[in-house]
Amino acid sequence: MAILVANGTEKLPMGAEHGMLTGTLFAFATALGFGLALILFAGIREQLALAKVPEAMKGTPIALLTAGGTRTCARSYIYIFSSGCKT
Repeated sequence: MAILVANGTEKLPMGAEHGMLTGTLFAFATALGFGLALILFAGIREQLALAKVPEAMKGTPIALLTAGGTRTCARSYIYIFSSGCKT
């Protein structure tokens, strides 16, 4: 387990002051976020399969547009809840 965590987080900007527990928690949180993204996009793809989409937009083009819209929404929430947007 230690080798897996060390190899998975070696390129992340964590620094030397963080220990093994922090690296392990970061690795699990990353896996949880990735799994949530997979589930989200699987649901979106199912909805797109049932929707009326123009022939030219079927498949990859509509999936890329949807992913871009989802990324924009997620970045907006990150901006709002970070120090970038002070009210």
